[in-house]
Amino acid sequence: MTAEPIIEKVNENYIIDTLRRMTRDAPMINPADPNDPGDYGPIKEFLLEEFSALGMEAQALGRPDVPNLVGRLKGTERKPIVLMAGHIDCVPVADETKWKYPPFGGEVHDGKLYGRGVLDDRGGIVAAMGAAKAIVDSGEELKGDLIIAGYADSEASGGRGTKILAEKHSDAIKANWGVGLEPTLFNIPVAAKGLIWATITTKGLQGHAGGFYIDEMKKEGIPINAVEKMVKVLGAMQDVDSWMTYTPNPYFGPNSGHYTDKPSVQVGGRFMVGEDSIGDRVNIVPALCKCEVDLRTVPGQTGENVIKELEVLIEKLKIDDPDIDATVDIFTCLDPWDISLDSELVRAIVECSTPILGFEPKLDGYGITSSQAYFSHLMPFTHFGCTGEGMHGPDECIDLDGLVKSSKIYTCLALRFLR
Repeated sequence: MTAEPIIEKVNENYIIDTLRRMTRDAPMINPADPNDPGDYGPIKEFLLEEFSALGMEAQALGRPDVPNLVGRLKGTERKPIVLMAGHIDCVPVADETKWKYPPFGGEVHDGKLYGRGVLDDRGGIVAAMGAAKAIVDSGEELKGDLIIAGYADSEASGGRGTKILAEKHSDAIKANWGVGLEPTLFNIPVAAKGLIWATITTKGLQGHAGGFYIDEMKKEGIPINAVEKMVKVLGAMQDVDSWMTYTPNPYFGPNSGHYTDKPSVQVGGRFMVGEDSIGDRVNIVPALCKCEVDLRTVPGQTGENVIKELEVLIEKLKIDDPDIDATVDIFTCLDPWDISLDSELVRAIVECSTPILGFEPKLDGYGITSSQAYFSHLMPFTHFGCTGEGMHGPDECIDLDGLVKSSKIYTCLALRFLR
């Protein structure tokens, strides 16, 4: 049987119904709280049942409270292997009154399905399941295995879920080719930025803001302002050309929809002055300051090297200003990745998607750092997913026409590699 009749077996009703049920019955909000991973129970039950119904071997891997859910459609020869992977957790809704339609209603309006997580990434997971169903319904026996993975904790960088799956259960997902199910708007990322999340701490010497010595009798102990030292450190860090070794990447920058082709340093997250997040009194020179920073790296860099370069930078700052007492605590590190334009995977996505979409996908840089970066070390890997709106915001929705087309493309990829 040629591929076209199998691709046409992609069942639109199954895909839409499954995504609506997943949205209504199996929400999973990741609070990004180190002490609270959220409730994975409903999505675990839902996906394991759906995988089993498709004839797939279904298993939960990793922490019991943060499970990665993996389905494997076994082929007659068990190789080669294709992995299709998307994350099962979602960001919080925030203000539900900002939504036109209920965020967990799975309602369909004007060719779009609305709900938290439908675009990022649950629609992609369901589209991959639609591909598996089309192959099973056709009676086609694949030689190789098709793996569909719903990985956990991605919205909190993946340390409790995706990282464990990739590092401790790699045999369950290792493949010859990997397709991430992020919504790339039918572009093909050939480069993706990495990230380093760090807490910078500066320490000073508390004193009176009016300029008094700490010990007025001895005239010793001039106060050292920890916030002023933090400003110096952050200012130096943001001048990436002065301390980082990197090559600008042509798939980033204004011409590609990204604001820079360089690494970047942004101040964000929690900022603390004094012993709490509010700060000391206004008339006290603060002796402690903590700040979280977001560093984005480009292909060719590694987290390990950037961290070493950052340590060298801080030592240089201490030489110029001996009163600087700064430390860096890294709490998340994901390396950037890229893939050859001539790779078999990129060529296959172009050849499968062009006739289905009616246009050739654009090769692009992927500015959103995903925890799927953990997989890029295991296999040739890139993302490919459909269109929609409102990711991480109100009225998140996925285009149903694009959802079905993505399922057909995933079917084509599976057939191309696994027959």
